[in-house]
Amino acid sequence: MDPDPNTVMCLLDRRVPLVNEVTDVMKERGWSMHLDGEAISAACAGIRDWKELEKARQRATLAEIRRVRADQAAAEAVVRERRASKPPSAVTKFAPDAHLCEVLDGIEPDPRVVAVPGLSYFGLRLSSTQPPGDNMEDTSVAGADHNILVLYFGSYRPGIPSMGMGGFYLVYDAWADSLSAIPQLPPSWPLCGSIASGVLGVLRHALPSDYVLAELVLTGDLPKATLWTWWSSGPLARRWIDKSVILPPEVCTPTAYDGNMFCADTIFSFGTDTLCWVDLLTGILTCNMLAPEPVFQFIPLPEGCSIRQLPRLQHGRQVPEECRSMCCGNDGLIRFVCIDGYHQGRPININENVFLRTWSLTPNLKEWKQEAAFCIGDLWSDTTYLKLPPLTPTWPVQSIIQDDVVFLYLADTMSMFAHAQNTEQYMVGINVQLRQAFSLFKFPAESTFLPRIFPSNFTSYLNMRTQWNELLREKREIELIEMWDNEMTSFE
Repeated sequence: MDPDPNTVMCLLDRRVPLVNEVTDVMKERGWSMHLDGEAISAACAGIRDWKELEKARQRATLAEIRRVRADQAAAEAVVRERRASKPPSAVTKFAPDAHLCEVLDGIEPDPRVVAVPGLSYFGLRLSSTQPPGDNMEDTSVAGADHNILVLYFGSYRPGIPSMGMGGFYLVYDAWADSLSAIPQLPPSWPLCGSIASGVLGVLRHALPSDYVLAELVLTGDLPKATLWTWWSSGPLARRWIDKSVILPPEVCTPTAYDGNMFCADTIFSFGTDTLCWVDLLTGILTCNMLAPEPVFQFIPLPEGCSIRQLPRLQHGRQVPEECRSMCCGNDGLIRFVCIDGYHQGRPININENVFLRTWSLTPNLKEWKQEAAFCIGDLWSDTTYLKLPPLTPTWPVQSIIQDDVVFLYLADTMSMFAHAQNTEQYMVGINVQLRQAFSLFKFPAESTFLPRIFPSNFTSYLNMRTQWNELLREKREIELIEMWDNEMTSFE
């Protein structure tokens, strides 16, 4: 069985910190990763003939390139020596081809976990100067379910022309302590974009680590779409499978605020068979992934919560996670939390106009029930337990192990712009029934990135590989018995 899911959770940022060990060695040795412009200029000094000047510039540039590559090779040798002097990596790695095997060999997981309400990260350590994908800083956590964590590695995203991008899906099994590389979707499908915004469907459907990945891709012929799945086990395992599906009419209607249709801001599992694509402005798109034929159904948000008109952003769609979130808790209930007052045309004043509301969806997915509602300013008025800094609350996140706890991100409103320098940033834990703040975490001073936070319990599975091995052995024994029974039945 699973480790106790009600004891450990983390607030996980989708941003993935990368540490390049080769780059670190070059910094240690004082070697530059960049061409020396002054050296190139010095090699060209005093030359007046433009042809000779161009030749001198090319020779100097080539010499600089050779120097940088020689330094990189020397740094890689240092990294290899250091790795050879240590015990071999305990992480098991799987890849479908030789290229991705070589890429995985230079990647090690680097989870950075802190207790809530602190912010945790899933980092990676790289040991090669040859980037395995373009725009490595775009690597992000695409989705998670129990012990399975999936990254978009590099700048690859489904629905975006590859343009030679070398990214892929990277699956981390926290229980088995393993990494798996999964290739991009096949390039032959009609390119009309994913229905999700940088997130992926991940469903662990059987213990200990049987999972399915799901990408829902538009075909340009609504209500038709294509559901792509990658199964880790079974007869369809380890290849992308496409299936034509029909979307409900509610998700095919363009919204009034920007002319776009349903867009999933987050995706999570419900039970062991269902995935939920959630547009935080309109509702939930559900699908039983284990059914013979996938059927999608739409569940609207609580009455009065659907937003069809928002201020148009200069760079695209509004970011609903700034004031809304949804998840499925360990008690099996889907919960929706909303900071009300940001986009209703009223001035932002935490003492008067901003309210925090939470709802839960009944187990039959038919009815929303409001669980809490209060003015956020009450948290600042009551200093009995915790005095909060006078900063704007955003990015609400529902706890998955405590139904009455919500976490908020506190920051100066000026720091919420992409290029602004954040001043003070905090995460605060709120008991919504008691209307009290009970814990506060201050971000390090050097933090400059705006978080994209979601709750996860993958940390429950870290350092539990012995238990995983036992469960896998038990599962294989059961499968062998079932296979033997089926064979005996066929002889009768």
